[in-house]
Amino acid sequence: MSQANAVPEQDLDRRRAIAAAGVAALQRDAALNGIEILSIGSLARWDFRIHSDIDLLALGPMPTERRVIIERLVAKHMRETGIPYDLMYEADLTPQAVADLLNDRG
Repeated sequence: MSQANAVPEQDLDRRRAIAAAGVAALQRDAALNGIEILSIGSLARWDFRIHSDIDLLALGPMPTERRVIIERLVAKHMRETGIPYDLMYEADLTPQAVADLLNDRG
């Protein structure tokens, strides 16, 4: 890797810590509402890089009211991190897609 493309390790560590703290806070608030949200993808595998986003999976049935709560919680906590995120709902995926995402958590 050239010097121009090198990312100081402390920057990556800081970004990873911010992402992990944001997800942990989100999960705590979600649990208070009876909602389970999992971190999936690179953050869950601890393969998070400087340009990674945060991948989230909301579990359970998803009536409209529940989706609204989840969207608000996720937006609030992820906005505070400044890191892009993707939110998926178990209810919108096939059982095989959910299994694949869960198996990819590391």
